[in-house]
Amino acid sequence: MFSTFTTISASIFLEGIFFLLIGILISSLIEEFISEDTLRKLIPKNKILGLLVASSLGVIFPICECGIVPVVRRLLKKGVPLHLCVTLLFSSPIVNIVVTISTFFAFQNYFYVVILRLLGGFLISFTTGLLVSFKDSENLILLDNSNIQHCSCTTESCHGTKRPFNRISRIGSHTVLEFFDTGKFFIMGILITGLIQSVIPNSIFKSIGSNYPLGNIFMLIYPYFLSICSNTDAFIARSFMEQFSISAILGFMIFGAMFDLKTTIMLKKVFNIKFIIYLFLVIFSLTIIFTTLIQFLVLGGVQ
Repeated sequence: MFSTFTTISASIFLEGIFFLLIGILISSLIEEFISEDTLRKLIPKNKILGLLVASSLGVIFPICECGIVPVVRRLLKKGVPLHLCVTLLFSSPIVNIVVTISTFFAFQNYFYVVILRLLGGFLISFTTGLLVSFKDSENLILLDNSNIQHCSCTTESCHGTKRPFNRISRIGSHTVLEFFDTGKFFIMGILITGLIQSVIPNSIFKSIGSNYPLGNIFMLIYPYFLSICSNTDAFIARSFMEQFSISAILGFMIFGAMFDLKTTIMLKKVFNIKFIIYLFLVIFSLTIIFTTLIQFLVLGGVQ
């Protein structure tokens, strides 16, 4: 059992750590060089066009779910509409060049999984933003009580100078702090996955995975508590390929990237609890709908 645990954990760690580091570094560079004003100017004022752009911004600004919440909070404070911020919040962790590359390396023989993950992330974030656009944003946002930051430095000390040495120092500081913040969830997710797969007999996983829709629902709940970074979750998802269907694994990589325990905790400083529950239910329901359509229209139904 121990050898199985170490083999699974070590393989996932070695495959995913590079993409975690790359994602963190890019996030730190964006934190230093890209202002919220730049993001705000890129989003059109037209509702539909704005939603389309917000759903695609992760391609240009690859920020994982760990880093997008502070960005969204600052955009809200600058007056960017709630529905656009929500769309960006849920699209960025998936419609993201780093996540796309890591998913490609994890599923090298299943390129269509990469396309379906991008499609699901785009459609679900767009639809969520569209639904939120019909809600009255009053009393949904808790900006006065929010205090989410990447680091412990003040805004003035962080961004008060553009000297190259100071910028390099700040990038290094953000990178180290975010690594320890997100890395612990990555390690925790690996250990839990390794433990589960080494302790629980493979036959039980196969039984759950072959029982539709139980397997799909399980693969939505599991990543919520794992709370791993979307830059590396594909490697953990791939370890379940023998037990679960592609649609269930897609659910793992879509819902888990958009909504997990750590994201919920961070969102409590931005939105009221009723709105967070609303977002959770919308994302959960849309992911179920998307993976069901994939199961029956693309994968040929329940095998």
